[in-house]
Amino acid sequence: SVPVVGEEIPLGEAKVTVVAVDGDLGAGILPGADDDNERSVVLMVEFGDKKVLILADLTGGGLGTADLETPLSALTGAVDILRAGHHGSATSSTASALANFAPRAIVISVGTDNSYCHPDPDALARLAATGAPIYATGRGIVDAVDRCGQATAIPEGAHFGVGDVVVEMRADGALSVNGDAY
Repeated sequence: SVPVVGEEIPLGEAKVTVVAVDGDLGAGILPGADDDNERSVVLMVEFGDKKVLILADLTGGGLGTADLETPLSALTGAVDILRAGHHGSATSSTASALANFAPRAIVISVGTDNSYCHPDPDALARLAATGAPIYATGRGIVDAVDRCGQATAIPEGAHFGVGDVVVEMRADGALSVNGDAY
């Protein structure tokens, strides 16, 4: 089946809601949203009063892509945990969207020495500027400096190369990322 904005997906006592799909944030497809990444399925997971937003590969504009992050952030408001969009690419993580999301922690799904040179240094700087701790599955660019131009400059306090990132939302309202409470 093809999900629609507003559709809820059963997941025990948690509420999982489709908040974007095919460039639609709820009022029709946004102009210019025709790239596969712009058409990502974005999910909001809520349990108690906690929110986790999974941006998939949604774009924030630049390099010829449409900015879907900023209007989405105006609709969702603050979230506790943000799974950063598009692996921290240059087309993700706009300052305006991050200000609206105001995440307490950020997760980046990124490979070590990946072929796309993710995370982009500017996007990573915007993510770090939120002050939220960053957890990254891979180490970014380590040995592919000649191909990517530079190694990933890991922000102070960030956790890179952690492998699986475990987000735990408990019935008592506790929220943690890899054991760190939020």
